[in-house]
Amino acid sequence: LATDDQGVMYKAWSIMRQIANVMFIAVFIAIIYSHLTNTGLSNYNLKRMLPRLILAIVAVNLSYYICALLIDVSNIVGSGLNGLLIETTAASVAAMGPGVLYLLVFALVPVATIMIVTFAVLAARQAIIVVMVVISPIAFVLYILPGTSKWFDRWQEIFSTMLVMYPMFALLFGG
Repeated sequence: LATDDQGVMYKAWSIMRQIANVMFIAVFIAIIYSHLTNTGLSNYNLKRMLPRLILAIVAVNLSYYICALLIDVSNIVGSGLNGLLIETTAASVAAMGPGVLYLLVFALVPVATIMIVTFAVLAARQAIIVVMVVISPIAFVLYILPGTSKWFDRWQEIFSTMLVMYPMFALLFGG
């Protein structure tokens, strides 16, 4: 991700961050109201929510950079695995001789099909990651309340799956 503030994705994330910051005010008012009137949330849930609220405030405002760091780590691991395995495979194929070339010609059609599907999946991955980064501030706000934390867990599951996908493809195709 480009970490400058001129990109379209950063501007979309910034709008979502502003919405999330407004949502913090609503959550904070709900916590105060619940504490003053002893309705809604129990004292246990209130004490559990305050550290989550502080963590979420920091995470919302840094979520773009947190996501950028995680994406970079995923891409570096994937590229490193792919490069390492391709170098090893190329050296092995060169040592085997021309008999392997005949085998590769017969495997060309399935390999081409697999490559097309792989590029389609990685393109979808790229689009999903963009959406996940843009909605990340809202996801971190959803982490605060016990009733909405399942939505944060779902966002985290999808985002981590998308991050692991590239290194897994690199490992499979490099191998």
